[in-house]
Amino acid sequence: MKRLFFVACLGIASLAAQARDITKISYKARQTFKDEYGITKNPVWKKVNAEMAKAIFENNGKETTVFISNDGELLATTIALQISDLPSKLKNAVQEIAAGSDIKELFYLENDSEKAYYFSVEKAGVKKVYRGAANGKIEDVSNKVG
Repeated sequence: MKRLFFVACLGIASLAAQARDITKISYKARQTFKDEYGITKNPVWKKVNAEMAKAIFENNGKETTVFISNDGELLATTIALQISDLPSKLKNAVQEIAAGSDIKELFYLENDSEKAYYFSVEKAGVKKVYRGAANGKIEDVSNKVG
């Protein structure tokens, strides 16, 4: 369960991370990306930490981030979204929670153990992170990811 929330944190952090030298990205990670997405995507590579990297690229008009371990294991994929991209029940629930606040990040996360939507809302200087499902169910995960 901790790994799941760690990956969710990475997705949120991916929107603000600094670029690093591609030569520090492992061959296995780059090969996994090439095998999964092809060479035509032109990803921007960034080192997340000593064990993993991420590739940021446009896929079907959406900013997509793929997290890959140095050993070449595909850990998670996130897709940046707009509120209009959400399923209708979830969109209504998000709008209700976000009323009077700013949505800072909104993305879809997929890995081996989860497929969920994440968003963060800032109100009066306090940031909260939520996980949502297509059926409109939303859970505050602020204390689990930050």
